[in-house]
Amino acid sequence: MDQREIEELQAKYKLTEEEYKQYYHAINLFFTTGKKPEENPKLVFVAGQAGAGKSRLIPVVNKKLSYNAVISDYDIVRSMHPKFELASKENKENIHLALLPDADRANQEIRDYCRENKLNLIYEGTMRATAGFLKMAREFKEAGYEIDLELMSVPKLESYSSTFLRYAMQLISNSEPRWVPKSVHDASYDNFLVTLKEFEKEGLFDHATVYKRGDDKPEPFYSTEGREFQKPSEAVLYGREMFNEDLIRKFPMKYEMIYTVFSESAPTLMPYVGELFEMYEMEKNGNKIEENKKEGEDRDD
Repeated sequence: MDQREIEELQAKYKLTEEEYKQYYHAINLFFTTGKKPEENPKLVFVAGQAGAGKSRLIPVVNKKLSYNAVISDYDIVRSMHPKFELASKENKENIHLALLPDADRANQEIRDYCRENKLNLIYEGTMRATAGFLKMAREFKEAGYEIDLELMSVPKLESYSSTFLRYAMQLISNSEPRWVPKSVHDASYDNFLVTLKEFEKEGLFDHATVYKRGDDKPEPFYSTEGREFQKPSEAVLYGREMFNEDLIRKFPMKYEMIYTVFSESAPTLMPYVGELFEMYEMEKNGNKIEENKKEGEDRDD
């Protein structure tokens, strides 16, 4: 879509100011009811590229905060939009663009409300938009907040294939499937690390923990109290490389489910499924080359 088409699409679903006030009031009640101000409030970024498993990390973080935190969930903010159902029927593939102006405004205002009222805030995101995350962190720092980073370290193939698996599960359950283009996934994969390094450079966090995927929930393998790595970004890079081997071993079973569901329920997306398999083949062959190199280095002849 070009810029003119995007503007026309957004104008079609834009709320009047009175409609927006009612919309935001409902969102504020939903997110903040029962949450109490803290003397030393925290902003916690739960971050990782698209498909990294951030949603499974949020309950872990929420427990750390004694369940007294506002959990910023953009999908919920968008789904509460008064014209969400209409936009879903008429522009399912572009619903994120259609409702963007009102949803973004509401998402920003709920963050401002938390900061002004010293409520703990858990903010999930890919950290793709570096400038926005840095600006938010600075604002909360200036307001006296402690900032924690809870980070997922996940190989690219694993996170990208997880976006397919999530889409397949949403198709099976007849919920609104959320398609993630590869360009969006890859941008979030790259920029996550860019943003994290900027946080390190500016000293914009007080504590960081890095997790790998677990069978039931994410498992921490690094924290700023430990000595394994000098910086969180080093732990993320380590995990992306070291946790790939197990993924490659398990991938065929995951792929079989993806292939079955997509071929039956989303045949127009099958070329992307083929690209996913090609990505797996490249990763697998790359691993074999590395293994052969190591075996050659160990030989005495």
